Formats: sequence, structure tokens, C-alpha cells
Amino acid sequence: MHDAVQQTSRRALTAAMLRPAPAATLIAHPVFAELRRIIPELASDLLMHFNPTPPRVTLEDIFEASVETRQDNTFAFTLSFAEGNLNIFIDCDRAMALAFADLAFGGTGSEPAYLGEDRPLSQIETRLLALLAQRLAVAVSSACLSACGWEPADAMPAVQDFTPKQDQQACIVIKLLVNAAGYDGEIRIAFDRNAIAPMIGSASRTADPIIGPTLRDLANESLADVIVALEPEIISLSSLAALEVGHFLPLHATVHSPVHIASGGVVAFTGQLFRAGEKLAVKINDPT
Repeated sequence: MHDAVQQTSRRALTAAMLRPAPAATLIAHPVFAELRRIIPELASDLLMHFNPTPPRVTLEDIFEASVETRQDNTFAFTLSFAEGNLNIFIDCDRAMALAFADLAFGGTGSEPAYLGEDRPLSQIETRLLALLAQRLAVAVSSACLSACGWEPADAMPAVQDFTPKQDQQACIVIKLLVNAAGYDGEIRIAFDRNAIAPMIGSASRTADPIIGPTLRDLANESLADVIVALEPEIISLSSLAALEVGHFLPLHATVHSPVHIASGGVVAFTGQLFRAGEKLAVKINDPT
């Protein structure tokens, strides 16, 4: 019985060792941390051009999912960079279509929202969504240049429409919640996972514009006071009280006496005075 348990344990351990490790998610990459910060701000600034009152745009989630690419309210674009082409899909829900149709015809969002789920979107609503998606695509292109450290493509338009060849695409999705003109809606911006993964890898090998200076870098660049001091002198309290402006205080130290180099109240080195041209210098001898 004991041998059977041992064999079962060994088999389980072997199976666990041979099991492939889960693929690392791209969501944890610093690029997406920066995109999550930038894109809601850009979307809010963009919606300000349509909305008489400031819209509220918040990031609800970021996740990996298979996205349906051929829905009526999903718009596909190719973003061109020197590092490669990236397909994105922008999906605006029905509430966004109705909000922009309301604004286009002079509405202010003061009337109750009617979503009308039982009817297809009109051509006007679809075109308004297409306009919003096109401008969002341009904003996302700018966000990628900033977040990823990519360069613009030389001979290609930054943003182009494209027709997906498949119904679904593995993507990384940034989901935004939007309150505009009295409507609560969603905008989902999906990045083609297969395209963005090698582009992020290529950028990270050459530069890392997202992480920026580390705490160590910032500490190394900060300034510090350095105090160079001779050996302390000991005098009586009466001699100290008798000191006045113009008096000379004789020192026991000579040019060969050691000096102490301190910063932040901590003596780090001892050294010796030297002359460097018209200025004094200290030659470091020993750490303390």
C-alpha cells in the first residue's frame, strides 16, 4: 500500500513538472499600465468636443478575450508604426450611438434616455459612431506612441480602416464606462494580441519609456551636502566666551593633519588636504 502511494505521488509530481507553464499575460506589461492611464484621459478630451457638459470616462476593466470583429457597432482600424502594423477594434454600444445622435440634433441629455433595443441603428447613428471610432483610433495611435515608445511609420497613414478577414480575434480589451449627455454607455478598445506582443517585445529591447527613472536613479541624481572638517579643537568655556569678531583662534592642525568627510551627519572618509591649482582639494585615504 505504501509503495502504491509513493508511485502515485511520483506520477503526480512528474505530471506537474511536465505540465506547460501558463503563458504570461500581456496585461501585466508596463505598456498596458500606461495605456490604461492615458486612454481614458484622451477619450474624455475627445468627447468634450461633442458634449456640452464634461463627460465622465472611467476605466472599468482590462482583460484578454476573443472579440467579434464584424458587428455593426464594431469598427476596425490599422495603426501604422515603424515597428509594425497593429489592428485595433473599437466597439461602441447602443447607448453611445443614441447619445451622439441626441447631441447632433441639439439635445442636452435632459430628456430620459430611450435605448430602443428592438430596432437596428439608423444610418445617421452608425455614421456618428464611425466618426467617434475614427477619432478614438487617432487618439489611441497617439497613446501608443507615448506609452510604447514607438516611432511613426514614414510612408503610411497613421490610421486606416480595414475589413477583418475573420469573425473573431484574440485581443487585449480596455473597457471604458462613459456618461455623456445623460446616457451611460461603454466603449471597448481591443488590441490584436498576436500583433502587439512582438511589437512590445521589440520596443522593450531598445528603450523603456514607461518605467522611467527608478528610485535608485532619482536618488543618484539628487544633491548632497558634503562637509570637510579638521580634527575638533578643545578650548575652555572662558576662551569660547571671550571670542569676538576679528580674533584669531589658533589650531593644532597642520596641512598634514587628517580631515573628515561627512554627509548627513555621518563621517564616510578621512583624507588629506592638497592644493589643486588655486583651490584646495582632499585626497581620500580611508573609509571610516
